[in-house]
Amino acid sequence: MTLSGEAYDVVIVGAGPAGCVLARRLTEDPDRTVLLLEAGPDYGANQAAWPAELRDPTTIWPESHPWGDVHAGRPTDRPLPLPRARVIGGSTTINACFWPRGSATDYDGWAAAGNPGWSFTDLLPYFKRCEADPLGGPLHGIDGPVPVFRATEADLTPIDRAIVAAAETLGFPWIADANGDPGQHPGVGPMPKNVAGGVRMNAAFTYLDPIRTRSNLTLIPDVLIDRVLTADGRAVGVRTVAGSVVHGREIVLCAGAFGSPAILLRSGIGPAATLRELGIDVVADLPGVGECLLDHPMLNSFLTFVVKPEYAPATKSFNPVFIKARSGQASTEIDLHVY
Repeated sequence: MTLSGEAYDVVIVGAGPAGCVLARRLTEDPDRTVLLLEAGPDYGANQAAWPAELRDPTTIWPESHPWGDVHAGRPTDRPLPLPRARVIGGSTTINACFWPRGSATDYDGWAAAGNPGWSFTDLLPYFKRCEADPLGGPLHGIDGPVPVFRATEADLTPIDRAIVAAAETLGFPWIADANGDPGQHPGVGPMPKNVAGGVRMNAAFTYLDPIRTRSNLTLIPDVLIDRVLTADGRAVGVRTVAGSVVHGREIVLCAGAFGSPAILLRSGIGPAATLRELGIDVVADLPGVGECLLDHPMLNSFLTFVVKPEYAPATKSFNPVFIKARSGQASTEIDLHVY
């Protein structure tokens, strides 16, 4: 299917996790037409037809559907290897499938900073609503769209057990349910994962596939968006890199932390001085666009370990354990996670 000037109620740019969730929710109204655009390919609703590396939860950050490196500032700056996937489902198709919630104190801090509705208590119903956790419990949902696997002690591999034993020797208690501990308590336990039947449950599988047949949803893959079109200060459509145009009453950018700001800047929405420097007409002077990118720091260990023969069969597992710890820089919150 191609674009040729059609008009929709809502145009969603990007079919990653945000785009897939929005498409599912918005098309619940049969009178609302939704167009979902994705820059990468779509492999359809048959999971077996998807590339093996996108289904395998033990294959993390495969490079088969890359967006390329990201430059921190100007193109002459050092490129940063920040893996993202250009495919339906977005980066949920290449991630580690980890399913830990943030700490309650972080969410409560957001609410206290002037963001009503963002406390842990406010968000808990939505956490529960989105997951299907067969082990259940008061803090878990059982019939949501995302399957969640929580390993028990019986599921741990020999290597997992060795890590747990070492952590317990150092004083870290066993935490059976990482998301059942909304407080800030150090410990060691299994990492919950959105995996089902040994398959990575990406956003396309969980949110998009069940609603692909809705008549008010149009999905078009392999379409790269250049900019948002505006008229009288309102977003009225998008233009593709190939020059096609599509209109919508509402335009929603779900192109990711890097893609959405880039589209906005090319559209003339961003810091006016920067836009003028690049020869882009200013539509809206919004200094925050394309600024203040934050990510969590991570230290990778490239040490090579010699595995004892009795541990060798479990060198590749999708049931990792993790350790929550508190550094000397923290007061009450947990600020270290070891995977």
